[in-house]
Amino acid sequence: MPVHLLLLLSCILPICDAGPPPTPTPTARQELARFAQSHRVKKGRVGKVEIDDDFVNMVAGENSNAPSATRTPKAHSGPDAEDKKALWVRRFKEARERVKEAEEELKEIEEGIPQLWDRFYRDDHPEHRARVLAPQLREKLRLRSELRVQLDQLRQQFSELRVAARKAGAKPGWFRNP
Repeated sequence: MPVHLLLLLSCILPICDAGPPPTPTPTARQELARFAQSHRVKKGRVGKVEIDDDFVNMVAGENSNAPSATRTPKAHSGPDAEDKKALWVRRFKEARERVKEAEEELKEIEEGIPQLWDRFYRDDHPEHRARVLAPQLREKLRLRSELRVQLDQLRQQFSELRVAARKAGAKPGWFRNP
């Protein structure tokens, strides 16, 4: 065999031998345990997540299938949750009704304004225009602007109510249209 081939093979063979075999990938439990150890997870509350003994034992690698005696009950069970739901649903319906009533009232006023403008420009008597139609028109325009501001405030209160309810633990389904 020629020398240059032997030299070439001697250079390639060490490259092909990559070293020790690859380590197996860690399991989810091992990753979770490593994370918990590095962040020192302890029993208690972390944000909105309730950490109980079962979670701490699972992260530590202990096999505990038995439910913990310190497990907290569900947040929305029992008669208090039903009262809470009824309270928020009632508040939500009342706020929605106030917004609908204001929208209907604004719609009525906005429908009447073009008719007043039409009557104002069709009237040939300047005195009647100035004494009767102009004040009516000004009043309707003023009322319309007030209702628009009021409607914006009601809509803002409505959205704030939804946010407040969600912060208080209300479920999104409680506010769906019946």
